[in-house]
Amino acid sequence: MNEDVLHQKSPQELVGLLLEAALIHLEEGRLSIEAKQLQKANEALYKSTQVFRKLQEGIQPNAGIIADQLAELYRYLEDLTLQANVKKSIASIQLAETIVKEISSSWQNALHSNPPSQSLGRTVQQSYDRHVMTMNDET
Repeated sequence: MNEDVLHQKSPQELVGLLLEAALIHLEEGRLSIEAKQLQKANEALYKSTQVFRKLQEGIQPNAGIIADQLAELYRYLEDLTLQANVKKSIASIQLAETIVKEISSSWQNALHSNPPSQSLGRTVQQSYDRHVMTMNDET
């Protein structure tokens, strides 16, 4: 997926894509451990920890209790995956996969029942336009 396509996605759709990426990296890590390809497993699991970190960073501070709990869950998944990588623990990876699948499924259900009305690019543009209009009104 190229950068232009990503800019067309809403923040909600981007979260869905990140969850999918985390699942792909977790599965690749698990399969690599099973195949005794430890370097490949390390790289895949490192990528999944990076995805969980990005998901945490995307949550706005003081956005409410649900956002705080989601941030804690992403932090837990990051720690779990990090420990799985250090110990090469298939059981820990499977636990992370189960949790991410549940989050992803719930996220997709919410996304389909309440489709985003606009992409992030349009939101940013509208915010910029409002700011410029406010500044022009003041001068």
